Amino acid sequence: MRTPTQASLLLLGLLLAAPTLATEPVAPAGPTIQPGLWESTRGGDLKGLMAAQIAEAEAGLATLPEAQREAIRATMKTQLADLAKPRRACMSEEQARHFWRDQMRDATCRRSIRWTAPGQGEMTRHCGQGRTETTAITVVDGQQVTMALSGSTAAGRPIELTMTLRRIGDDCASAKPR
Repeated sequence: MRTPTQASLLLLGLLLAAPTLATEPVAPAGPTIQPGLWESTRGGDLKGLMAAQIAEAEAGLATLPEAQREAIRATMKTQLADLAKPRRACMSEEQARHFWRDQMRDATCRRSIRWTAPGQGEMTRHCGQGRTETTAITVVDGQQVTMALSGSTAAGRPIELTMTLRRIGDDCASAKPR
């Protein structure tokens, strides 16, 4: 059992420590994202990215027959060209609630997000072999997200890409299933 003096000292210690404990920096949660129908668009150096990806794949294609190489090149061009097309998707309440956590998922890279101000942040992705990408993030009213990525391909070619996600409504009926 504590004496009154010990109890008073313990209480005094807690009271003195409370301001310090309360001001410890806490990593801020990401801005709230609203559920509903969202449209995403990509921009930046998509043609440069496409050329870089094809050039990097050429080494692996060298051992294949010409017809197979051409088929793979055509598929890659189509897939990379699709990056520039707007996409629509429905975001459920659950997906909106875990949007930032889900942005961190990547089996091949380590990611971190640091929020520098309300609606402003930076995501860093480390993918091994000295490859790092940095993405500046801006969120406006939980209804628009802009991400500007600076980094490089696996072969060290620089890439600059942007993605804008914009909430366009509550009705998800016009979203194409993925």
